[in-house]
Amino acid sequence: MAITNGYCTLAEARDQLGLASTDTGEDTPIEKVVEAVSREIDKYTGQFFYSAGAQTRYFTSRDGVHVYTDPIQSVTSVYSDPNDDGTYSDTWATTGTSHRYRLRPVNNSKETGTPPYWQLYAINDVFPVSDAGVKVSATFGWPSIPEAVNQACLIQTARLFVRRSAPFGIVEGQDAGMMSLRKGLDVDVRLLLDAFRRPMIWVA
Repeated sequence: MAITNGYCTLAEARDQLGLASTDTGEDTPIEKVVEAVSREIDKYTGQFFYSAGAQTRYFTSRDGVHVYTDPIQSVTSVYSDPNDDGTYSDTWATTGTSHRYRLRPVNNSKETGTPPYWQLYAINDVFPVSDAGVKVSATFGWPSIPEAVNQACLIQTARLFVRRSAPFGIVEGQDAGMMSLRKGLDVDVRLLLDAFRRPMIWVA
């Protein structure tokens, strides 16, 4: 199999586990662990870090002012459905005197690596608060995987892989005797990921 939307490569995972590049016997289980860890990172942070390409997605505003979205690289169009009839008749833009919105965080384009936007903010007028009332066509996801996310994936992949041969989550350390592998994300992994956590996204 191949890793789908993983946050580290098979070669990186092998290196993290101390396996030679020619040692391919564990490739399939390693790939499965990388995918599982990558999706766990998505859940913990409330976003995803691969590029999903151009798509149309639907979101729900809870207050009419803010729309929390999946990560957005660039927007093609934004429409809303004011009558909740599925027609999405109101067109929103970043300029003009009505139905104007702003992408947030405002200064994202000035940051290293150009992280995506993840919020639409209504400047005038309001978004409907009906379910899936906002339609966004955009390029979703991150253009490249952040280094901290890559490192978090490697750390958690190594930890989860080692658990396969650790009865009851107990391993023997060279200097510390018996050590327990706690369930859940490693504390260092959480530290690496905390800066990327996003509010709950309401989607269709």
